[in-house]
Amino acid sequence: MAEERLESASDREAVIEVVRITARHACSADGVCFVLREGDLCHYVEEDAIAPLWKASVFP
Repeated sequence: MAEERLESASDREAVIEVVRITARHACSADGVCFVLREGDLCHYVEEDAIAPLWKASVFP
């Protein structure tokens, strides 16, 4: 269960992994992305898609 995996996640990467997998499965999506906002910037941190998109990119 996602809640249990999140509770046991030991770092940010583990949390991102749980959310990414759970979101893609729950939505039956072809892909999902994980974006973090820091101030006025959005950091495209992780993705799980049929093709690479913008991983490691930063947007205003």
